[in-house]
Amino acid sequence: AVEFPSPAEMAEFMEIRVGVSRIGETSITMRFEAYRARDLVHRASATLTMVCVDKESITKRPLPDFVKDALRPYLVPAA
Repeated sequence: AVEFPSPAEMAEFMEIRVGVSRIGETSITMRFEAYRARDLVHRASATLTMVCVDKESITKRPLPDFVKDALRPYLVPAA
């Protein structure tokens, strides 16, 4: 999902902030926030959910604990 609260302009420098908004049993959801760099006017928000799958069968599988542990420091509030 992507939301655009205000339009960006060409050649505008952006600051992109990325965090993990959810760590599930088989998936993670990342959150992206885009701001105009000079004054931090909010330009866009987006989420992306990625599912852990078995390489051979392409069926979902539990996220390994080491992945969950590595991502926990990057947790941010969900929108």
